Parts: sequence; C-alpha cells; structure tokens
Amino acid sequence: MYQWQFNSQAISLVAPLIIIAMVFSLVGPAPRKAFHRTALVVMIAAVLDISLAFVSLLQGMPQEEGLLFIAAGIFAATIATWLARGESGGEDGGGGGEDKDQPDWDGPQPDGLGFDWDDFDDHRSDWEEDHRGRPVGNRS
Repeated sequence: MYQWQFNSQAISLVAPLIIIAMVFSLVGPAPRKAFHRTALVVMIAAVLDISLAFVSLLQGMPQEEGLLFIAAGIFAATIATWLARGESGGEDGGGGGEDKDQPDWDGPQPDGLGFDWDDFDDHRSDWEEDHRGRPVGNRS
C-alpha cells in the first residue's frame, strides 16, 4: 500500500497563491466583457489537468510534481471563473439593456412573422379585464 507523504514546504508555497487567485477571481474586478467560450475551454483544460495529475499521482509520479499540476489546474479554473464574470454582450440573454445597434421600430417587431406584439398585448389585457374573478376550468 502506498503511503502519502506531502512535502509541507511545497504546500506552504503553493496554497497561498491558490487562495489569492480564488479570492481575486470571485471578489476582484471583473473584466469589461465576458469571455464565455474562452472560460469554457480553460475550465475543461483545468479539469483535464487535475484529473491527469490525480491519475499520475496514483501511478507513482513524485508528489511535488503532482501537487504543482493540481495547483496549475486550480489556478486555471480560477482564471476561467474570472473570465466568465464580465458583462454579457447580449448574445446569451445577459440582459445588458437596449441594443444600440438595432434601429427603433414604430410598427410590428421584425420577428420574421410580422406579428404585432403590442396589438396582442392590448387584446390580452382586454380579455383579462373581461374574465377577472371568473373561475378557471369547468366546475360542473
């Protein structure tokens, strides 16, 4: 059976750096723009790095090297977290307000069907006023 013996000097050097990186990625200033795809790629690389480090440690890799690979994976995960914290550009429903690139429309919205959503909302409001207080469903 393999006995785990961690080098306390290596841990004492790496642990504070990882803690600082984690705190900065969650509390520090976010980037101006979110980089979701880049963050996903970096996070996948971090998970693969940590997984391979654990497998390598179980196969007999020196513990200091394995610890450095795990620390690198954790650091990459904190970078991915930081990259994903920026403001979304609206492509994924981030709710960043009005899109300044779109023109103002006075008529029906260009949803491809020519549907007048304002007219629909007016009809829905009229229907709601007519049916207020009536039970829903058939109670016979």
